[in-house]
Amino acid sequence: MFTSSERRNPERGLRNRARSAALTVIAALAFAWVLAIAGVCGGRAYAEETDTETKSEPQQEAKSLSITIKESRGSNASKLRDSKYSTRNSYKAGDTITVTSETPMAGLYIRWGSEVAPYRLSYNGREESHGENGFLHDYVALAETATSVTILLDSDMYICEISAYSEGKLPADVQVWEPSLKEADILVLSTHADDEILFMGGVLNIYGGQRKFRVQVAYMCEHWTYSSSSHIREHERLDGLWYSGIRNYPIVMGYKDIFINYNQPADKALAEAKRKYDFEALKASVCETIRRFKPLVVVTHDINGEYGHGGHIIFCAALREVIDHTADATFLPESAEKYGTWDVPKTYLHLYSENKLRLNMREPLSEFGGMTSLEVAKEAYKKHATQVSSTGFKVDDEYKNSVANFGLYRTTVGLDTDADMMENVVSYGEQERIAEEKRLEEERLAEEARKAEEARLAEEARKAEEAKKAEEARLAEEARKAEEAKKAEEAKKAEEKSKSSSGNILLFAALGAAAVFVFCFGLRQYNRLKKKKAKLARMRKELKKQ
Repeated sequence: MFTSSERRNPERGLRNRARSAALTVIAALAFAWVLAIAGVCGGRAYAEETDTETKSEPQQEAKSLSITIKESRGSNASKLRDSKYSTRNSYKAGDTITVTSETPMAGLYIRWGSEVAPYRLSYNGREESHGENGFLHDYVALAETATSVTILLDSDMYICEISAYSEGKLPADVQVWEPSLKEADILVLSTHADDEILFMGGVLNIYGGQRKFRVQVAYMCEHWTYSSSSHIREHERLDGLWYSGIRNYPIVMGYKDIFINYNQPADKALAEAKRKYDFEALKASVCETIRRFKPLVVVTHDINGEYGHGGHIIFCAALREVIDHTADATFLPESAEKYGTWDVPKTYLHLYSENKLRLNMREPLSEFGGMTSLEVAKEAYKKHATQVSSTGFKVDDEYKNSVANFGLYRTTVGLDTDADMMENVVSYGEQERIAEEKRLEEERLAEEARKAEEARLAEEARKAEEAKKAEEARLAEEARKAEEAKKAEEAKKAEEKSKSSSGNILLFAALGAAAVFVFCFGLRQYNRLKKKKAKLARMRKELKKQ
């Protein structure tokens, strides 16, 4: 409806209505824009808040699950859940063990009771091969959660314990081993399982657990065959290493644990050990181990076997006899052909009296919750329960077999100035970092060179294009000038031709005029002459008449 004024002036009324409608639309759009901005900002803030909450949320802890174990042979599976290394079940090739749980399992933790051969797992319609690494304590992460998993054995084996875990962060005592190293910063040579803790425990937890150097442990003796219960020491070996922060699986050279009387002088203990062990084979094993792992540092027993143990003495003696020859390809050539040669930069012996180095084992270690190295070594030794209870040995840094005292037996990189076994050598990790930095720098320089070359080629192309255009312009200009010259020449010729034609015309005109004049003149003279002849003829005629 129009107002009275709008009815009097309809045109003004229409303009007012149009202006009001436009203002209403603008206001609505502005309001919608404000709402949109608020929504975006609010959504972003909510997303950021949610993302922050997600990032700050700690990873869920994996839980040890309640499981049921059923064996194809129908034997008692309770031993597999009693948490004892002393009990184990025997299985034949072809046997199966099925593990079920109401809660989906994310992984199985199998502690085998014998040396491990490849085996298979079957679950959720899939089958996987495992055991290739021979891990005695073998955690297998399943590709997908399952409530039933069957272990399929292809060889005769024993199993001590089976556990299952839900999804999440595994407990610290679940051992997820990495394969043995390819290159070791430090190689620890230990005769028996427990010696590495008793005498070299500080090396393990300081350099391996705390400082994260690549520490590989190699043992001379296995403990499967010494007695019916000695297999327990194989489990204790792994438990002690894991507690010390070692994550790469140890190797065992496979020599039997033979009793040697240690209540005798070191030379007699060594002589007895050489009668009981193949010393040449042992030297070859040590040499091969060094060539295989190419350690920057080797650490092993006291020359006198700490408390006089012949096994410690012979292992140290084997190292001392080969350490100057491992870089010689003609020395024990079989391992040189297999792994190449290697000259160890630094070799330390426990309790060696020259070039002494004492580890600081009273300093708190952040990787172990503030425990000192000595405390960690003592706790790690407790994992060797069979030895703690039967031998009475101890881990300490203040007695004659101090776990802290070493000496630099051999060096190719100079003597130590600090109490650090890694002094004067560059760890493999650092070498890789440096190599990676070098590679990245080389890539950067190559990229810069590539860009510079591209820029050079682009500049050359630009200059060539400019030169081409300049040449084209020059040729075009020359062509233009030539064309102009041609046209000028043609014009000149045309002009000359025109002039020549005009002259000819004038000439011909003149000649024509002359001819006409001559003709007319001749005709006039002819006519005159004719008239004269006619006149003469008349005169003659008249004369004749007269």
